[in-house]
Amino acid sequence: MTDGEGDGATGIKVSDDPRFIINLSVWQSPETLEQFVWNTIHKQYFQRRSNWFEPSKDPTFVMWWIAAGHHPTPAEAMDKLAELKSGGSSERAFGWDFLPSIQLWKQQQQS
Repeated sequence: MTDGEGDGATGIKVSDDPRFIINLSVWQSPETLEQFVWNTIHKQYFQRRSNWFEPSKDPTFVMWWIAAGHHPTPAEAMDKLAELKSGGSSERAFGWDFLPSIQLWKQQQQS
């Protein structure tokens, strides 16, 4: 997803909070995303996120299943994040904790 100004999405406004930015991507499977997050250079950036973002007590990351060919929108992502915040992980909106096959995330939580 891009904001039309470049190759990122930081210009897309989904909140009145100027500190809130969105990153929306579609992955073939949770395992594919897991491999990217924890087995590429992305891991170094993820682990340093507190250098750029204020900690939040609320979830800031949400996943959900989509049909092949569907292009989720920022509004849909915000709705899913609200579902996760209000009801916790479910089949409709979830975090890493909802996926029993994901092991790298669990290992990071233990270290």
